[in-house]
Amino acid sequence: MQDQLIQCTYCLKHVLQSETTEDHVIARSWFPKVDKDVEKWKVPCCIECNNKKSKIESDTMHKLAMCLSGDDPSYADILSKVKRSRDPKSATNAKDIVHRLNRKFRTLREIRPVHSRSQRGALPYFRENFDAGSRLGILISKKSLDHLIGSWVRGIHYSELGKLIPTSREVDVMHVTESGRKFVHSNIGRFGEVIKKGPGMEVTIYHAEEDDKSETYYQFSIWGGFEFSAWISEKANS
Repeated sequence: MQDQLIQCTYCLKHVLQSETTEDHVIARSWFPKVDKDVEKWKVPCCIECNNKKSKIESDTMHKLAMCLSGDDPSYADILSKVKRSRDPKSATNAKDIVHRLNRKFRTLREIRPVHSRSQRGALPYFRENFDAGSRLGILISKKSLDHLIGSWVRGIHYSELGKLIPTSREVDVMHVTESGRKFVHSNIGRFGEVIKKGPGMEVTIYHAEEDDKSETYYQFSIWGGFEFSAWISEKANS
């Protein structure tokens, strides 16, 4: 059988089918165990994009999960995954032991003290942690986080609307502040379609088309606490 060309959802390159894979837009590890039967978004993508996204997704998931409250049983499975991923006792071989230890020590090196609720660079959805008495934070690359959210938008856009985001457009990400949360919910939430993928996984999509122009906005709520918005815009130089 002839190897067909498949277009990658993320980079839009056409590659041989043998060099593509079916990617979970939001990795299965992000879903609590209770979500195992929920249908998840899957899209075709090239091996290169899959490998890059998987690394960012795993690193970001572990850092965000460290900021979850252990009091909510809904996310006990997420916290358990994170703890096991750094525990050498859970390793299956010598290489895996080294990998888990490296992750543990890398995590410790990236922990920083938080001196103020409004400290520069602090993500808005972590401020409640400060109010609850936490005075430690962890470094999360803005570039990596925005890249990951952009990949989610591209994947969900294709899965839900059947449209690839062209090279002439880009995904802009906004981390919802306390003052902006009401505005976002009253606009995107009022007119958009809410898609729930089980407890803690909710995406709202607002999409409108008129005269060959379109507007699309996304609102994410992950694990009931991490909220961010994204929209698809024309590139400045296009």
